[in-house]
Amino acid sequence: MSPASTRSETRADSAPTPVTLSPFPPPALSGEQAADLRADLSESGWGVEAV
Repeated sequence: MSPASTRSETRADSAPTPVTLSPFPPPALSGEQAADLRADLSESGWGVEAV
């Protein structure tokens, strides 16, 4: 008998961990900062198209 079949698994065991909301607001970028970041990522080969 395999170990997987001997273990009793419930739906709660396989459910994803709930996301805990952070007390901090998400980071915000100005349009200029976003454009600079996009350019830096593109130059390094990590542009939006690569994701």
